[in-house]
Amino acid sequence: MSHVRSVRNSLVSLCLLAAAAACGDSAPAAPNGGNDPLEALVQHQSPDTTAGGAVPAPQGDGYFRGSVVGYSEADFPDTLKSAKPIANAAVTAYPATLTNADPKLGPPAASVRTGADGQFTFPTLKGGLYVVTFVPPAGDPHKAAWTQATANPQSGDRPWIIMLGTK
Repeated sequence: MSHVRSVRNSLVSLCLLAAAAACGDSAPAAPNGGNDPLEALVQHQSPDTTAGGAVPAPQGDGYFRGSVVGYSEADFPDTLKSAKPIANAAVTAYPATLTNADPKLGPPAASVRTGADGQFTFPTLKGGLYVVTFVPPAGDPHKAAWTQATANPQSGDRPWIIMLGTK
C-alpha cells in the first residue's frame, strides 16, 4: 500500500473515531454480575481493520498496539494536528462474547499503561473478540472510552489511534 493511501486511511479512521467519541456513550451489561468496567466510558467505533470487509479475519492469537491521544472539542475540525499524547493511561483488554449485540465481559486478559508518547502494545492475546478500555490517569481532563476488536495474527499490523475528547 502506498504511503499516501496509508495516510488517507489513517485520517479516515481518525475522523470516524472522533465522530464516535462525540456521539457514542452506550455501555454493555456488567461482567460476571459485578462492577461494570465500561460504566461512564464512551464507546468508540472499532479500530479493527484486519478483516477487510467481506474477507473473514484470520484465526489465531494476536495483539493490539497504538496511541492514545487527547483533543478538545474546540479543536475541530483539525483534531489530528492539535491532539496530544496521553501518558500513563490504563489500557485493558477483556475477552468478550456478544449477547443481544452487547458484549459480555470476562475478567481482564491483559492491562498495560501508555508511555510518555501515549503509545501502548499488548502482549500476545488468545485469538477472539475483546473489549478494550482506555482510561486516562486521575486528573486528566479527557473522557475514558472503550472499543471492541478481534485479536488475530494480523490484528497488530495496523496501529490504532484512540482519540479521547475532553469531559
